[in-house]
Amino acid sequence: MWHLLNLVSRGYRFHTSGVIQDPRRVPLFVEKMHQQFGVLMSASGRTKRQKRGAPNTHLVVYQDWDGAWLWWLLFAGEESRIKALAEIHREVLHDATQANGRLRFRDEYVLRQRQRPREQGGGRVWTWVMTGTAQTAVERQLIALAAAHGRGADRVDDLERAVQQLRNKPMFNGVRTQARHALHRARQVWRKTHASGVDLPDVLTATLPWFSGRIRIYD
Repeated sequence: MWHLLNLVSRGYRFHTSGVIQDPRRVPLFVEKMHQQFGVLMSASGRTKRQKRGAPNTHLVVYQDWDGAWLWWLLFAGEESRIKALAEIHREVLHDATQANGRLRFRDEYVLRQRQRPREQGGGRVWTWVMTGTAQTAVERQLIALAAAHGRGADRVDDLERAVQQLRNKPMFNGVRTQARHALHRARQVWRKTHASGVDLPDVLTATLPWFSGRIRIYD
């Protein structure tokens, strides 16, 4: 996810993607993409192509938890030349800067731009966020568990598990902002549904982690 974000922020905004179910097809697929788009080209080779005005491409391949291989083919360069190259090989491209073309990771995350606060330098930056469906599911689960088990605080194990699942998500700035909002909603519900004097469980007040590593995605 970090690698995809980095590529798009460097100008690789046009993309297509897919899934390979049979791992035996992966090497053949990579070789095909190299023959068509030069995805295995060295850094110096990409620099030479850029100087000639030719598009550059990156192929990112990732083995998902279920054994399937997810792939993304990203393009950078002059838009007209990118589209001409893609048309030759019958690839339909999407523009990551457009609402209907945003780059997705599974059905859970989408890459989008956000305005950075002025005190942090301002400008627009790329970040991963949960899709609307994924975010709604997280909030509903936390709200339901925060209101459960009556007015006491005898049982919070299921709430703790749900919050831990949330904390295990890749805490890019966008995802972290959504997670903070979901926890805020859960705290509001807890206060409304529990007796006065019942403290919030620690799991609802603990600071969320920041994303500090790269998921293994190969380029």
